[in-house]
Amino acid sequence: MSNPLRQRRVRLPSASEVVGVWEHAVLRSPVERGLTLLGFSEPGRSWSELSEIPLGERDQALWELRRVMFGPTISGFAACPACEEKLEFCFEVPEFPQVVEPDGGAFTRTLAEGEYAIEYRAPTTADVRAAAGISEGTEIRHLFLSRCVLQAQKQGTTISLEEVPEELVQRLEQRLSEENGAADLRLNLRCAKCTTSWEAPFDITAFLWAEWETLARSLLFDVIALARAYGWNESEILAMSVARRRFYLDMVPT
Repeated sequence: MSNPLRQRRVRLPSASEVVGVWEHAVLRSPVERGLTLLGFSEPGRSWSELSEIPLGERDQALWELRRVMFGPTISGFAACPACEEKLEFCFEVPEFPQVVEPDGGAFTRTLAEGEYAIEYRAPTTADVRAAAGISEGTEIRHLFLSRCVLQAQKQGTTISLEEVPEELVQRLEQRLSEENGAADLRLNLRCAKCTTSWEAPFDITAFLWAEWETLARSLLFDVIALARAYGWNESEILAMSVARRRFYLDMVPT
């Protein structure tokens, strides 16, 4: 059963928290790094609870955390799949519709068409972890569908997923993509050099982690420089405001 997010305002992490989250996640897998970042936005939740949050809501929380920490503008580079030319892109953090938990707390939905009805739930990080190690696309698709489809019926009689028409299964996949849009953002790009156009998926987890790690490492370099110059310890340095820390760094003899 998926576990929807509580509505909460994301706060700006302190310098100490930035380093602490980085230290906790730096040796973990990309999926676990995403859960660690989500855990900052959702304090008090267990690893298991975080794993059951729908992917769309997880990434929506990470988008908001990114906006709070680094602002609303996303900029980066993508390599053209045809000629490998580096293409710069820039866009604003999207506005995603809020997902409302249905009455009764059962976070499931139904796709009904003709004589068929499919009861399903949103994919979660637990599903992504279950797919770890699988490289074949059809196997991953089957795994996600088998985990997310809770029940399929034809004229009120339970049937297997394999008995559902492929066209209806494809519509279910399209609905899952639409309902979890924050986890399925794609950029329409065009290479200025060779004019190739392509659709590039954007992974907010990987992008935010790269920015978080850069910030954490910058803070640790500040600690090294100030500790050498003034003898202060890490806790004292990280507790300083950005303005004070920058002033003392500017005063360190070069």
